[in-house]
Amino acid sequence: MKQIVRAFALGILTATVLLGVIYFFDNDNDDVVGEQNTAENNVMDLEEMIEELEMNGYYVSTEEPTDEQDLTETETQKESTENESENESGSDTDTETTAPETFNLTIESGMTISQVAESLENANIIEDREVFITYLNDNDYGTNIQIGEFELNSEMTLQEIADTIANQN
Repeated sequence: MKQIVRAFALGILTATVLLGVIYFFDNDNDDVVGEQNTAENNVMDLEEMIEELEMNGYYVSTEEPTDEQDLTETETQKESTENESENESGSDTDTETTAPETFNLTIESGMTISQVAESLENANIIEDREVFITYLNDNDYGTNIQIGEFELNSEMTLQEIADTIANQN
């Protein structure tokens, strides 16, 4: 019985060593080919992922604008909005209707809910940032905020704003 167990253990050991040697030498050749195939597949996979996200209503930005471009575009948009509101109020003195303020919110990677709320408050889209932050947290929008650019206006409710920036509409 002792010899049978020793023979069985020797067979297992031999098989393990053989498989290890084959794996070690065979794996070296496949790594180079595997890396090339993986690189080719990643480009295709990335395109497929972008396409799938866009079909599901998400906005995927492939451009990375500089901070200066963002500031310039935001200032230009604010100025044009102010000019439009001045022109409208000057030409229509009989009617007291004011156009809603529009704002293009750019959410970047790493921004916190507080920073988003502060931007919205500064643009007069929301009245109180603390109320907005509480609303996002209470309704589970806080962890679903998406990166991208969103067009918002002052007539939107908190729910509409949250749905827009969390892409849950």
